[in-house]
Amino acid sequence: MKQNFIIVVLSLLIGFLAYLILSDLLVSIIIVIAFLLVLFLIMKPFLKRALNNERKELEAGHFIQNFFSSLAATSSIEEAYQSASLGAEGEFLDYLKSISNDEIDERLRRLNLYFQSDDYEMFLSLLTLYKEQGGNVIELSSPLLETIAHHETTRKKEKEIRKKNNYQFLSLWGLSVVILLFVRFGLSNFDDLVSNSLLYTIIGSLYFLFALLSFYLYMRHAYPLGEKKGEPTNEKLLKAPKNE
Repeated sequence: MKQNFIIVVLSLLIGFLAYLILSDLLVSIIIVIAFLLVLFLIMKPFLKRALNNERKELEAGHFIQNFFSSLAATSSIEEAYQSASLGAEGEFLDYLKSISNDEIDERLRRLNLYFQSDDYEMFLSLLTLYKEQGGNVIELSSPLLETIAHHETTRKKEKEIRKKNNYQFLSLWGLSVVILLFVRFGLSNFDDLVSNSLLYTIIGSLYFLFALLSFYLYMRHAYPLGEKKGEPTNEKLLKAPKNE
């Protein structure tokens, strides 16, 4: 609901700016509709998917870390699973409940359908190797745990960089709007020159359409995890469980 409100307010604000700059109500309404359609139908699902995928990668990392820590202490896969599941919430908790009646191997495989993470697929491979050959859990899991720790550090750095880039991106577009408003209202006789100019209206409309396109392209670049993922490659995975 909050996201919907922000989208509507943002689109209306852009429409208001378009009207100030172009003085054309019909074109401004078209621009508002274009922003609403793109934001609701494309950008909102993309951003939601990106944030969900980021969250699931973090959940997968914590699950693997806690699982191996418990397995090293107890040598019990079931106890390790229960320990790794502690603290789950939201969608992750609901998914864990939906597979709670399955055997432990089944639960672990089906979690891959939830995480869809390369780290988790490697975790399943290491777990299979451990069950078949035994060995020292800490030594076996160390490379993967180091990789997960590196991924978490990288994500934190990328998040900080993204915040900085977001600020710079919005600042540049905000500055361009200020310049347009200054040209529109600050220069003497400019209003008389453009008030009935079709070319000015077309160029101004293209400016807002270009802004919309740039927002979309920037979001795809800033949130790469918004791309849809295919199903995990593990050949033993079963279909996703259905809630009873």
